[in-house]
Amino acid sequence: MVSCSTAKKKDAESSSSQSQPAAKLVAEKDAHVKSSKKKTKEAAVAASDSKAASAHASGGALHCKSGSDERMLEVVAEGPGCKMMYTKGGEASSVATAKSGTTHCQEVFDRIHNKLQGAGYTCQ
Repeated sequence: MVSCSTAKKKDAESSSSQSQPAAKLVAEKDAHVKSSKKKTKEAAVAASDSKAASAHASGGALHCKSGSDERMLEVVAEGPGCKMMYTKGGEASSVATAKSGTTHCQEVFDRIHNKLQGAGYTCQ
């Protein structure tokens, strides 16, 4: 014998099992959208990093901006070595030097560049 409460339970179970596939599709779509946004952001950062790498590898300056605040990074060859120039508030200062090679200057350049990006600066 089936009572009214048993019939209600069966109806509730069948409707919840039908909504689970829909919920799963929504969750999968949300995950896909988040993944796409993350990939887009990662691509933008990679492009910026690529520009930065080519800027300091070729001796060019990298300009970073957040609102009205502007910063500039530049690795300058100095004899067999280098110096890493950082301009903030319109004042340039040498923040790293090397007597031989440019590895140290490039490491400092990369570290400052990453910190600026982490703080929301856009660099070109």
